[in-house]
Amino acid sequence: HVVSWVGTRIHLSSLHPLPAIGKSDGMSVKGIEDVHATEQGMMLSQYLLERREQLKQCENEPWSSAGPRSLSPFVPCANARVAIVLRAARLCADDIVWDLGCGDGRLLHRAAAQYGCRCVGLDIDASCIRDAKAMAEEQGISHLCTFSCCDLLVLQPGSMRTGDLGPAVPPNTQVLSLLPPTVCLIFITGHMLVRLSEMLHEEWTAGGFRIVTCVE
Repeated sequence: HVVSWVGTRIHLSSLHPLPAIGKSDGMSVKGIEDVHATEQGMMLSQYLLERREQLKQCENEPWSSAGPRSLSPFVPCANARVAIVLRAARLCADDIVWDLGCGDGRLLHRAAAQYGCRCVGLDIDASCIRDAKAMAEEQGISHLCTFSCCDLLVLQPGSMRTGDLGPAVPPNTQVLSLLPPTVCLIFITGHMLVRLSEMLHEEWTAGGFRIVTCVE
Protein backbone atom coordinates (compact mmCIF):
# COMPACT_ATOMS: atom_id res chain seq x y z
CA HIS A 1 0.00 0.00 0.00
CA VAL A 2 1.23 3.52 -0.75
CA VAL A 3 -0.44 6.64 0.60
CA SER A 4 0.89 9.94 -0.74
CA TRP A 5 -0.04 13.33 0.64
CA VAL A 6 1.22 16.10 -1.62
CA GLY A 7 1.24 19.52 0.03
CA THR A 8 -2.03 19.74 1.92
CA ARG A 9 -3.84 17.27 -0.33
CA ILE A 10 -3.99 13.52 0.17
CA HIS A 11 -3.56 11.16 -2.77
CA LEU A 12 -4.19 7.47 -2.17
CA SER A 13 -2.93 4.47 -4.09
CA SER A 14 -3.58 1.07 -2.58
CA LEU A 15 -4.38 -2.54 -3.33
CA HIS A 16 -7.43 -2.35 -1.07
CA PRO A 17 -9.78 0.52 -0.15
CA LEU A 18 -8.55 2.83 2.59
CA PRO A 19 -10.81 4.55 5.13
CA ALA A 20 -12.18 7.93 4.08
CA ILE A 21 -9.84 10.77 4.96
CA GLY A 22 -10.59 14.46 4.99
CA LYS A 23 -14.05 14.83 6.56
CA SER A 24 -13.44 14.00 10.20
CA ASP A 25 -15.12 15.99 12.97
CA GLY A 26 -17.59 17.54 10.55
CA MET A 27 -14.93 19.67 8.88
CA SER A 28 -14.94 20.00 5.10
CA VAL A 29 -11.95 18.94 3.03
CA LYS A 30 -11.25 22.56 2.16
CA GLY A 31 -11.41 23.52 5.83
CA ILE A 32 -8.92 20.83 6.77
CA GLU A 33 -6.57 21.88 3.97
CA ASP A 34 -6.71 25.51 5.11
CA VAL A 35 -5.85 24.53 8.69
CA HIS A 36 -2.94 22.41 7.52
CA ALA A 37 -1.58 25.06 5.20
CA THR A 38 -1.78 27.79 7.82
CA GLU A 39 -0.16 25.79 10.60
CA GLN A 40 2.51 24.31 8.34
CA GLY A 41 3.35 27.80 7.10
CA MET A 42 3.83 28.93 10.70
CA MET A 43 6.11 25.93 11.32
CA LEU A 44 8.15 26.79 8.24
CA SER A 45 8.61 30.36 9.46
CA GLN A 46 9.47 29.34 13.03
CA TYR A 47 11.90 26.51 12.29
CA LEU A 48 13.48 27.66 9.04
CA LEU A 49 12.95 31.25 7.93
CA GLU A 50 13.45 32.81 11.37
CA ARG A 51 16.54 30.66 12.06
CA ARG A 52 18.48 31.28 8.87
CA GLU A 53 21.53 32.78 10.56
CA GLN A 54 21.65 30.07 13.21
CA LEU A 55 21.30 27.33 10.62
CA LYS A 56 24.01 28.87 8.47
CA GLN A 57 26.49 28.16 11.25
CA CYS A 58 25.74 24.44 10.83
CA GLU A 59 26.07 24.29 7.05
CA ASN A 60 29.32 22.29 7.30
CA GLU A 61 28.16 19.95 10.06
CA PRO A 62 27.77 16.42 8.68
CA TRP A 63 25.11 15.42 11.22
CA SER A 64 22.83 18.44 10.91
CA SER A 65 19.67 19.07 8.90
CA ALA A 66 21.42 22.24 7.69
CA GLY A 67 24.56 20.36 6.67
CA PRO A 68 25.85 19.16 3.30
CA ARG A 69 24.37 15.64 3.57
CA SER A 70 20.88 16.73 4.56
CA LEU A 71 18.05 16.01 2.13
CA SER A 72 15.55 18.31 3.77
CA PRO A 73 15.48 21.09 6.38
CA PHE A 74 13.91 20.29 9.72
CA VAL A 75 10.35 21.60 9.80
CA PRO A 76 7.98 19.57 12.03
CA CYS A 77 4.73 18.15 10.78
CA ALA A 78 1.85 20.46 11.70
CA ASN A 79 -0.22 19.09 14.59
CA ALA A 80 -3.35 19.41 12.44
CA ARG A 81 -1.87 16.83 10.07
CA VAL A 82 -0.62 14.28 12.57
CA ALA A 83 -3.88 12.47 13.33
CA ILE A 84 -4.77 12.15 9.63
CA VAL A 85 -1.30 10.90 8.68
CA LEU A 86 -1.45 8.23 11.39
CA ARG A 87 -5.00 7.25 10.49
CA ALA A 88 -3.97 6.89 6.84
CA ALA A 89 -1.31 4.42 7.99
CA ARG A 90 -4.02 2.28 9.66
CA LEU A 91 -1.82 1.58 12.67
CA CYS A 92 -2.33 -1.06 15.31
CA ALA A 93 -0.33 -2.28 18.30
CA ASP A 94 1.39 -4.98 16.22
CA ASP A 95 2.89 -2.50 13.77
CA ILE A 96 6.53 -1.50 13.55
CA VAL A 97 6.67 2.07 12.26
CA TRP A 98 9.78 3.58 10.70
CA ASP A 99 9.89 7.34 10.16
CA LEU A 100 12.56 8.31 7.63
CA GLY A 101 13.58 11.88 8.42
CA CYS A 102 11.81 11.81 11.79
CA GLY A 103 13.03 15.21 13.03
CA ASP A 104 12.25 15.55 16.73
CA GLY A 105 10.13 12.40 16.63
CA ARG A 106 6.72 13.94 17.29
CA LEU A 107 4.88 11.73 14.79
CA LEU A 108 6.32 8.60 16.37
CA HIS A 109 5.67 9.83 19.91
CA ARG A 110 2.02 10.21 19.00
CA ALA A 111 1.92 6.83 17.25
CA ALA A 112 3.49 5.02 20.21
CA ALA A 113 1.27 6.73 22.78
CA GLN A 114 -1.97 6.32 20.83
CA TYR A 115 -1.53 2.87 19.28
CA GLY A 116 1.13 1.18 21.41
CA CYS A 117 3.15 0.27 18.31
CA ARG A 118 6.92 0.04 18.19
CA CYS A 119 8.61 2.96 16.44
CA VAL A 120 11.97 3.64 14.77
CA GLY A 121 13.00 7.20 13.92
CA LEU A 122 15.96 7.96 11.64
CA ASP A 123 17.28 11.45 10.93
CA ILE A 124 20.50 13.14 9.84
CA ASP A 125 20.22 15.75 12.60
CA ALA A 126 21.92 14.74 15.86
CA SER A 127 20.23 17.45 17.92
CA CYS A 128 16.80 16.35 16.70
CA ILE A 129 17.59 12.75 17.66
CA ARG A 130 18.63 13.86 21.15
CA ASP A 131 15.36 15.78 21.50
CA ALA A 132 13.36 12.81 20.23
CA LYS A 133 14.92 10.48 22.78
CA ALA A 134 14.43 12.96 25.61
CA MET A 135 10.76 13.53 24.76
CA ALA A 136 10.14 9.78 24.55
CA GLU A 137 11.57 9.42 28.05
CA GLU A 138 9.44 12.28 29.35
CA GLN A 139 6.29 10.76 27.87
CA GLY A 140 7.03 7.29 29.23
CA ILE A 141 7.18 5.66 25.80
CA SER A 142 10.94 5.15 25.40
CA HIS A 143 10.45 1.37 25.58
CA LEU A 144 8.48 1.64 22.33
CA CYS A 145 10.75 4.12 20.52
CA THR A 146 14.22 3.82 19.02
CA PHE A 147 15.91 6.85 17.47
CA SER A 148 19.20 7.04 15.61
CA CYS A 149 21.18 9.44 13.46
CA CYS A 150 21.21 8.09 9.95
CA ASP A 151 22.28 9.27 6.51
CA LEU A 152 19.40 7.91 4.43
CA LEU A 153 21.38 8.20 1.19
CA VAL A 154 23.97 5.74 2.55
CA LEU A 155 21.49 3.03 3.52
CA GLN A 156 22.57 -0.22 1.91
CA PRO A 157 20.16 -2.35 -0.16
CA GLY A 158 18.15 -4.52 2.19
CA SER A 159 18.76 -2.33 5.26
CA MET A 160 15.07 -1.92 5.98
CA ARG A 161 14.49 -5.66 5.64
CA THR A 162 17.37 -6.64 7.93
CA GLY A 163 17.28 -3.71 10.36
CA ASP A 164 21.03 -3.22 9.85
CA LEU A 165 21.81 0.46 9.19
CA GLY A 166 25.48 -0.30 8.49
CA PRO A 167 27.59 2.69 7.36
CA ALA A 168 24.58 5.04 7.34
CA VAL A 169 25.06 5.84 11.04
CA PRO A 170 27.83 7.97 12.62
CA PRO A 171 31.10 6.26 13.58
CA ASN A 172 31.13 4.55 16.99
CA THR A 173 27.35 4.40 17.10
CA GLN A 174 25.99 1.54 19.17
CA VAL A 175 24.85 -1.27 16.90
CA LEU A 176 21.07 -1.37 16.80
CA SER A 177 18.95 -4.46 16.28
CA LEU A 178 15.92 -3.11 14.45
CA LEU A 179 12.85 -5.02 13.39
CA PRO A 180 11.78 -4.50 9.75
CA PRO A 181 8.94 -2.01 9.29
CA THR A 182 5.33 -2.83 8.61
CA VAL A 183 4.74 0.90 8.02
CA CYS A 184 7.10 3.60 6.71
CA LEU A 185 6.34 7.30 7.26
CA ILE A 186 8.10 9.97 5.20
CA PHE A 187 7.38 13.69 5.66
CA ILE A 188 9.69 15.25 3.10
CA THR A 189 10.25 17.66 0.23
CA GLY A 190 9.66 16.50 -3.32
CA HIS A 191 13.43 16.73 -3.92
CA MET A 192 14.11 14.28 -1.11
CA LEU A 193 11.46 11.85 -2.32
CA VAL A 194 13.07 11.75 -5.77
CA ARG A 195 16.47 11.05 -4.21
CA LEU A 196 15.06 8.18 -2.13
CA SER A 197 12.56 6.79 -4.63
CA GLU A 198 14.73 4.00 -6.08
CA MET A 199 15.74 2.71 -2.65
CA LEU A 200 12.20 2.95 -1.31
CA HIS A 201 10.72 1.14 -4.30
CA GLU A 202 13.21 -1.70 -3.96
CA GLU A 203 12.64 -2.05 -0.20
CA TRP A 204 8.87 -1.77 -0.56
CA THR A 205 8.72 -4.34 -3.34
CA ALA A 206 10.71 -6.87 -1.31
CA GLY A 207 9.45 -5.96 2.16
CA GLY A 208 5.73 -5.52 1.65
CA PHE A 209 5.25 -2.66 4.14
CA ARG A 210 2.85 0.27 3.89
CA ILE A 211 4.24 3.69 2.95
CA VAL A 212 2.70 7.02 3.91
CA THR A 213 4.33 10.12 2.44
CA CYS A 214 3.53 13.75 3.14
CA VAL A 215 5.30 15.74 0.45
CA GLU A 216 5.89 19.49 0.53
